[in-house]
This record gives sequence, C-alpha cells and structure tokens, in this order.
Amino acid sequence: MQNPRNIILVGFMASGKSAVGSVISDRLGWTLVDTDDRIVSSLGKSISEIFAESGEEYFREKEEEVIRKLCEESGLVISAGGGAFMSQRNRDLMLSTGRVVFLNARPDTLFQRILNDERKGAPKRPLLSGDLSLDRLAQLLCTRIEYYKMASHHVDTDDMSPEQIADSLLTLYSE
Repeated sequence: MQNPRNIILVGFMASGKSAVGSVISDRLGWTLVDTDDRIVSSLGKSISEIFAESGEEYFREKEEEVIRKLCEESGLVISAGGGAFMSQRNRDLMLSTGRVVFLNARPDTLFQRILNDERKGAPKRPLLSGDLSLDRLAQLLCTRIEYYKMASHHVDTDDMSPEQIADSLLTLYSE
C-alpha cells in the first residue's frame, strides 16, 4: 500500500462501502469509520429521524463537519454516505487527503441489496422511503453517477464479494 492517509469509499447506498471497508480495515489494521454512523451517534437520532425533523440540508451540514474532521486524521478507512461525494467541499477534502474509491453497481444489484437489507431489519433509507422502486433508485443514481466518477479509482462490485473487492483494491494500491 503506497501510504495514502486514508482510504475513502464512495458510492450509492448498498454499493458495499461498509462491508468492503470492514474487510480493508481488518487487513490493514486501520480504523473503519462510517460517516452515517458517526452522525447518528453524535445526534442520537436515526438518519430517517434527522431527515424528518431537520431536513436533508441539516443532515448534509453535519455530514460535512464529520468528513472535515475525519480528513484531518490518517490511517482510516472511511465509508462515506451515499450523497457525501456530491458536495464540492467534501470531494475536494476527500480527494486531497486520501485514495477515493467509487464502488459501482448496477441499479438492479443495488435494488436487490436494499431489499435484502430491509428484510434483515435494516432501517429504511430516507431518500427512498415511500417510493422504493427500481425506477426511483435508478433516477436517484443517475443524479449522482457523474460525481462518483470523479473518484480516483472505480470498482464494479456486481457479482463480487466484499473480500474480492478488497483484494482488488489492496492489489491496486500495492503496485
């Protein structure tokens, strides 16, 4: 690994950021930080509650604060929230302080992963609540994909396990 300060995983919800981040952090002995978890912990509310009570703009402000603090550290594997990389400030910070990897997946793959997560009791995703359909997911992904493509590296996660994705990333960084 060629000493990036941090490895930052970006991508749409259910792209595998948390699962891949866990494998990478275990292998490197680095700390895994999920920006959404950090926000939930600091505010004592779920993301759905934050969106409902204070709105998306407030959530994005808190997200930016968390990312700014994390980017001051090193030796982290950061799993960024699905919308975090849309902010120019967040993108600039992430790209200047770490290796940013876009975990890409087809809309149908993401949709199945979200359905599987919900069946296992995961909280509903606020941007899809009330309208969890493949069409809605594809529309939302379409608004974000150009931002995600600004990442340093891209990995297609369809049909790959978190371990396989981590292997490919760690191989890439060892070259």
